[in-house]
Amino acid sequence: MVLLGARFHSFVTPTWEFLGVRQPNTLPLVFINVISDLEDIMLFHVTANHDHMTCPARAGGRDSDEAVQALKWIEGNDDVKVLGVWISGPLHRVFTLLEASDFDAVTALLRDQLLIGKAEVLPVSDAIARRKQGGHWGT
Repeated sequence: MVLLGARFHSFVTPTWEFLGVRQPNTLPLVFINVISDLEDIMLFHVTANHDHMTCPARAGGRDSDEAVQALKWIEGNDDVKVLGVWISGPLHRVFTLLEASDFDAVTALLRDQLLIGKAEVLPVSDAIARRKQGGHWGT
């Protein structure tokens, strides 16, 4: 069960010039300082997209090595558990739900994605778990 409370939020925009990538329409990465009484696990909803010009499948199709490696992040890693991934091919957009103990782990996982497009990372809470814990489920 994950319960999240918030004290503040901040906006972080990657320095594309530093990375040597031109990204004029970059969405800010949004994060929040999460205070939890129960666990150190946070949930993050990510919307990531690129355009048809930066699509990893542009040259060799979606089964090309480049396309396969570009989506390797959806497997997660030791620090980030990927709970679900949904892709809209025509929009070049990916929606995912991640579980991690901190925001830095999420941005590290998404680093390669950020080089080909933009990503919005939002902390979210489990409303069903919160309702059940509050004794309101079924009432």
